[in-house]
Amino acid sequence: MNTSVKVLLVFGSVLVLSRVSDVLRKRIPGISQMVANTASEASELLADNHFDVIVMDIHLPDENGIKFLGNLSLQHPLTTLIVFTSDAEPAIKKICIENGAHKVFADPSDLTKAIDFIKKYQKTKTKRK
Repeated sequence: MNTSVKVLLVFGSVLVLSRVSDVLRKRIPGISQMVANTASEASELLADNHFDVIVMDIHLPDENGIKFLGNLSLQHPLTTLIVFTSDAEPAIKKICIENGAHKVFADPSDLTKAIDFIKKYQKTKTKRK
């Protein structure tokens, strides 16, 4: 039996958000997800909901994604943070990790790796119950 994993997706691009949402829904049994196109929308959802995992882009239309990531890691320390970025430079990855990201993936080519990471989280959560 798979334990439900509650995921918040935060992507500024509606197309990327839709694609990631569809793929996660098809590939991860028991996933529960909510979506946001901006940091503001994500903050509203976070005020009323707990998420096990947040999958986000650092390119958000209303706020610096790195700053938002840092705030998320401080305000939600038990939430696993996964970042997608088209900035493949090692310095960007390092900055994301320093600001609380648990994993940083290239966008969108590493979606399969992100799915595997979420499935591992799901198995760990199942064992804790």
